[in-house]
Amino acid sequence: MSEGKGITNNFFHKVRKLQREQKWEEAIALYRKAIEANPNFAWSYFLLAEVLAQQGSLEEAKHNFQEAIKLNPTNQIYQQRMSSVLNTASHLSASQEKPLITVFGSCRVHNPMITLVSQKRYIRFNNKLLAFSHNTHEIVQQISFIQNSTILPDELIPFIVSPPDFYKYLELPVFVDNELEKTSVFFVEITSWKYVLYDNYYFDNSAWSMFEIFKDRFNYSQSIIDSYNKFKNQVEFGVQDSESLIEGMKLIKQMLPGKVVFVTHCDVPIPSTGEPIISRQKLINAVSENARSLYLPLLNPTYYIKEFENKHNKPAMRDTNHYTPAFNSFLAHCMYQDFIK
Repeated sequence: MSEGKGITNNFFHKVRKLQREQKWEEAIALYRKAIEANPNFAWSYFLLAEVLAQQGSLEEAKHNFQEAIKLNPTNQIYQQRMSSVLNTASHLSASQEKPLITVFGSCRVHNPMITLVSQKRYIRFNNKLLAFSHNTHEIVQQISFIQNSTILPDELIPFIVSPPDFYKYLELPVFVDNELEKTSVFFVEITSWKYVLYDNYYFDNSAWSMFEIFKDRFNYSQSIIDSYNKFKNQVEFGVQDSESLIEGMKLIKQMLPGKVVFVTHCDVPIPSTGEPIISRQKLINAVSENARSLYLPLLNPTYYIKEFENKHNKPAMRDTNHYTPAFNSFLAHCMYQDFIK
């Protein structure tokens, strides 16, 4: 079912300001008015549910998540967020002794943490960070955004925040929850040498490079397409060198207050040819060497992939970038046992 016409940008600016000022009741009241004005717009229910969960009204939050899913059952983000947000919220007060985990990286490190939370044990996951990251520039930028409660210019959000499912909703509040000081373990995944720079902002390199594909898949608004056309001739494409990589890793360690575990990409061959991905291997080696020189723990998923495939006789990868559900669960357990417990 279509979500119908959404609420206006002016509304979102107002309600986001209330949330930044922690005026929760006023924000909730505005979301209720938006739903009353247009009861067929799923996004209003979704945002109301997130605020209600944050305030501990879990049953009402669950109801509004379910309403969003009912109105737009094809949007997997609603179901995923309902599961992760409610699981985290419902166990927070009873599990303060569990370590809080914060992740910077891709789905390869986010999903195992969500798996551990869904099992209702082990950890609390700081899942309020909506940006994926791939290189040290993006990670340093994201940490800075969080620590300084940065509010991004609306026209930049679609190119900095990921996953791309969120791009159609320009007014999502981002980088507003600073729980870094409470974090016990940070998993920091570095998977790319490449960066995209515009006016001192680092764009999501992976999403930017695939924007033309995402544009057709996610039916972007004209304003997003106009911004893309504006930026595409002004962005700077670059590749980090080894010195920049080590300096970035040092800075990340300095900025984060808890235990830092650096995570590499996975060294898997191209399925069609069986040939290794040389640039990826070089990056894995560089991140590994830098972590050792900084005396920091390292997680190289390649070793866990080999262990899983030898033990279970089935593939760990869906492709060169994404884990199978079975391996994701296996890796989640290993990450807890080897780096968190």
